[in-house]
Amino acid sequence: MSDEIFDVKNLTYYIDNDAQSDMAYKVARALASQDRIKILRLIACQPLNVYEIALRLNLPFSTVSNHIDVLEEAGIILVRMQQGKKRHVKMCYRHLSSLTFAFKENRDNFISPEYYRLEMPVGHFTSAHIEGPCGMAAIGEDNTVSMLAVDKPNEFFTPERLGAELLWFNHGYVSYSFVNKLYQGRVSQLELSFECCSEIAYHRDEWPSDIFVKINGVDLLTLTSPGDFGGRRGKYSPDDWFVNNTQYGLLYKITVNNGGTYLNNIRVSDTAVDDLSIASRQYISLSIGVDENSVHCGGINLFGRRFGDYAQAIELTVYS
Repeated sequence: MSDEIFDVKNLTYYIDNDAQSDMAYKVARALASQDRIKILRLIACQPLNVYEIALRLNLPFSTVSNHIDVLEEAGIILVRMQQGKKRHVKMCYRHLSSLTFAFKENRDNFISPEYYRLEMPVGHFTSAHIEGPCGMAAIGEDNTVSMLAVDKPNEFFTPERLGAELLWFNHGYVSYSFVNKLYQGRVSQLELSFECCSEIAYHRDEWPSDIFVKINGVDLLTLTSPGDFGGRRGKYSPDDWFVNNTQYGLLYKITVNNGGTYLNNIRVSDTAVDDLSIASRQYISLSIGVDENSVHCGGINLFGRRFGDYAQAIELTVYS
């Protein structure tokens, strides 16, 4: 496969920078293994799950899983949970096309792309139109959960929504406004990531939902969440949140550049970053929701930093 199928990057680590030298150590350690090099060679052309890698390399599943953790921590590969035939599996993708270690005297020879990254709490939506069942959950200073706007869509607009770390609804949308720090400038790439899943009372692992994403009013893509996940506590979910409620989701990454639109590094459409008219707008509008006329109208749970399996809310990165 060609590089355009994957959102691969060129990275430079400057050894004279303490933070970057620490990361360079992790990268060097991750590469100091013949088995991990073999794994990188395997996924250079196509994503594979851990079982497939173990089978091809004739290595124990646990050994490969440990290698994958090291490579992911070093930022060399991307790992995404995807629905397999019987269960969710870890899919492993290449993340780098080149890697350079630079010392101070070589710093001027490298030009890093300018970018900015923002994280938006899930309760900071600027507009919404939703239908129940619906609700929000906030977490207090004592780490206990308080419920907001349960099955009352009109109460989604109370000031208390700003503290929400989890929100859910059956269909409709929520919209967020991100400041555009590259207003009237050049935009080469936009990256968006968030954790979400479907929505049903309590949870159900097999409950598909078609979730749409729009940027500046442009239909970017529709992803299908396989289910509403619970039964085991989310890594960051509060202890007093009932374990049979929705506990965690899947992390979705969307990339838009001149090559098109990618979902978890797989190209899904021809929509390019120029089609989003980012440079001409003072803010970037993001809408996430479920169309009541979709094939799978299965609701949505949208997770913040203190709920689910990932310590993040909605992250937006824009490159010049």
